[in-house]
Amino acid sequence: MNQNIKGHFLLASFLFCTLLFQTFQFFGQGKNWNISFGSNITRYDYVNKKGVAVDYLKPSSGLSFAMGFDKVIIDSIAIMGQSTKSAQFFWTHKTFAKVLTKMEWGAKVTLNQYNAVGDIQNMAFDYQTNYLGLQLGVGTFQSLGRDWTLRLKGYLSPQYLVQGNQRLNESTGVSYYDLRTDNSFNNLQVFLGYGLSIEKQIKDQLSFFMEVGNQRTFKGHKDGEVSLNFNATNLNFGIKIFTY
Repeated sequence: MNQNIKGHFLLASFLFCTLLFQTFQFFGQGKNWNISFGSNITRYDYVNKKGVAVDYLKPSSGLSFAMGFDKVIIDSIAIMGQSTKSAQFFWTHKTFAKVLTKMEWGAKVTLNQYNAVGDIQNMAFDYQTNYLGLQLGVGTFQSLGRDWTLRLKGYLSPQYLVQGNQRLNESTGVSYYDLRTDNSFNNLQVFLGYGLSIEKQIKDQLSFFMEVGNQRTFKGHKDGEVSLNFNATNLNFGIKIFTY
């Protein structure tokens, strides 16, 4: 059943991103395409069946990758001269329109590694994972002058495990376990997060940015069951290509 859900999720992700690309390729204005690489430092918040949070898991680093677009909610250039009802509404409510011209929404495809290390009773182990997901966000931005821009956003990101292993360094040797058979990892993970970025425009349609942020899951704990939440702090560097 989990494999069917996983397949449907991956197919839906592909179709969703293809549809977004085609739509904004022909009709989008006031948007930017962006790609970024960086690193996650992830803490596993693990609670055992007795409801006790374990302390033998330590944070570890992993890759962070994202590719997608951001688009202003209202593009003042695009609505200039229009006689539509929406354009007339925004010209009548200029304060409201001005706020929305400083806000943007976006969608991205992400690939994240959420890793951890630990040891118990002199046995060392580590977790290595790769999660594919979608990131849907909304935020605001403010020009700082001299082609610098500050951006703040919040987002929702469903993600699914595409590969993961637990490695155990036992006295008899090294063993590997496939995390796709572990429901704590293989179920759909829904992250809530935020990001703060500083951006420098290099050319008319090209900019470089650095972003720091945090995303985490918020699954509750049930008596007699284990629970696992991810808490990942990330640092990414990327470029944006603007279309007008």
